[in-house]
Formats: sequence, C-alpha cells, structure tokens
Amino acid sequence: MISDGVMRLHEAGKVTNRKPLYDGFTVATFALGSQRLYRWLDGNPSVRMLPVTDVNGPSVLCRRPRLTSVNGALSIDLAGQVAADAIGGRQYSGAGGHESFVSGAVAAPEGRSFLCLKSTAKVGGTRVSTIVPAFAGGTRGSPRRVITCSTS
Repeated sequence: MISDGVMRLHEAGKVTNRKPLYDGFTVATFALGSQRLYRWLDGNPSVRMLPVTDVNGPSVLCRRPRLTSVNGALSIDLAGQVAADAIGGRQYSGAGGHESFVSGAVAAPEGRSFLCLKSTAKVGGTRVSTIVPAFAGGTRGSPRRVITCSTS
C-alpha cells in the first residue's frame, strides 16, 4: 500500500528504489490517502501499481534477500497453526497477505518471519490464553507451508 507517508519519504529523498526485484521504482497494489497523494501518483514514473500476485505472492517475496515479515496474530495452536483474522467464526480484522508474507520470508535468502500476539486476551470479561491446544470450531488456522523459491 502506498500512503501519504510513503509519498513524503519519496519527496525527502529517502526512497532509492535500489533493490534486486523491481529495481528503479516503487511497487504497490493499492493506495490510500489524501488528494495530494493521488495527484502525486498520477503519471509518476517512479511508482507502479501491479497485481497483488506480482507484488505479494510467496514466489515473488522469497526472491527478496533478507526479507523480514512482521505479522500480527490473534491465536496460535500447539500444531503451529495461526489464526490471524478470525476466531470461532467471528472476524476481527481484514484478511490480508499474512500467509504469503510468512511463507515468502521464511523461503527468502536470510529471511525471517515474526508472528506477534498477546499471550492472553479478554473475551466476555474473562481472560483467556491466545496459545491454545486446538482451535475452537469455526476457526480457520493457517498451517505452516513450505514453498520452493525459484530465483530465475
């Protein structure tokens, strides 16, 4: 996502766009911000909007050396499944690229993936652990996936 903050970084000369993938321009799948941001984006040769599969797909992400992903989670079970957006059929956040970024970073050369979650949460006034033996019915966890990364 490109926001006003990214635009300001560009304007301050802090964005070099020197990287092994998509060298020479900033890539994103969408933008959200002010009218000034949209005017800045219109026809800007240093920015390209590409399909999400070309930007955030695990097969693309894994080609980024030292990629570090930091993702939030709601709960984790003892099998290593992660609930990132819904628990027990109730949606808590938007569905995003959680699985893609975790898989892509783990497969990237010297890549790292961090999952951040609180150890407990309050549910109906009762404190419960977010680390559970197994997910409640209706919870769709993301199992660990192994991807093969092609650098060609």
